Amino acid sequence: MTEEYEPLEADIALYSAGFLQQFSDSLVQRFINLLAIAVGASVGQLGFLNAARVLAINLFQLVFGRLADQMGKRRFIAVGRIVNGLLLFTILFTDSPNWVVSLVIGAAIFTSMALPSWNSLIGDYTTENRRGEIVGKVYSVSFVGGLVAMISAFLLSINQNSEITRHSYTPIIFIAAVASILSGLTTFFLRELPLNKTRESMRIEQVFSDGPLKRFLFLTFLYGVGSSVAMPLFPYIMAEKLKLTVWQVALTSITNTLIGALSQQYVGPYLDRVGRRQVLALSRMVMASSCLVYPFASSWIHIAAVEAISGFGIASWMSSQSTYIIDIAPRRLRATYLASSMAAIGVATFLGSNLGGQIVQTYLGGGLPAIQTGLIVAGILRLILGSLFFTIKETRIN
Repeated sequence: MTEEYEPLEADIALYSAGFLQQFSDSLVQRFINLLAIAVGASVGQLGFLNAARVLAINLFQLVFGRLADQMGKRRFIAVGRIVNGLLLFTILFTDSPNWVVSLVIGAAIFTSMALPSWNSLIGDYTTENRRGEIVGKVYSVSFVGGLVAMISAFLLSINQNSEITRHSYTPIIFIAAVASILSGLTTFFLRELPLNKTRESMRIEQVFSDGPLKRFLFLTFLYGVGSSVAMPLFPYIMAEKLKLTVWQVALTSITNTLIGALSQQYVGPYLDRVGRRQVLALSRMVMASSCLVYPFASSWIHIAAVEAISGFGIASWMSSQSTYIIDIAPRRLRATYLASSMAAIGVATFLGSNLGGQIVQTYLGGGLPAIQTGLIVAGILRLILGSLFFTIKETRIN
């Protein structure tokens, strides 16, 4: 049942917080694996790093999301983002793969404190008939933050002519840490709707008895396992096969975030006009393109081209997933519903990424041909499993 409330009006504080969060997260997501390789991480270690990081970011959201529904959202965003930034600073002072992995996982836990509160807070600014449009607009500004982050990484590294080492990534992780802390401080200027006066105990069985949510979580989990087999493999194509420099990696990311930012302007209104279901399905299927192009890439230009396609897929998924969950969730449980979706992704990615890393290294030999084979298999899985989202219930209100 829809609850009546007067939505908040989006302001500069909301857009600034989204911009800074995406600025930081984009740099970490793109470069933290390459830093781990630079300090000597193996395929297996990188598989575990990817798996554990995504699990930590997403699984803990279920707890933090419910707490945010009961206690308010802003404090969780602020603490999570500030401590995440401090841990990123700490990573700069270690050369041990094991310590890098541990600190990245720690930073991910505090990121998970902020994410469900942030996604739920966006819902406080939406209305039923313009939900996709408003969510898309906020995410569009956030994607601009990612774009600016990659341009910054490019400018910081364009004159770097020496051999790529872990110190090549120091300025990038440094500005990611600063942006994370600033995003936490910006949170103090945000507004949120008052909490419901009725405080309910955590009854997770009630959440998972919701039919549309349960089906969405099942498909999300299934897709996540098959899709994430590829996650530890992409960095090795860039670092070992193509030997991309930091500025080349930044350029490939610029195409990704630029297309993501531009497409958000159109995805949101499209969600309101046509519906959520087909965007969810197609956004997942589009992500097969990276798995099927990376193995055959012979230049950073090929990577940049397929990253542009992936940028559209990621942007479409972000808007459509948030919109769909906000559609089906009671307002008092919105952060919990959003967190349950991310928890499904986290567990699935933990399993799939570990599986991909271990199979490629242990059973296929861990060499470049094995990595390429793993990516092709993951691409086929993304196509098949992504199409299953066509079976979910449409939630758009005519």
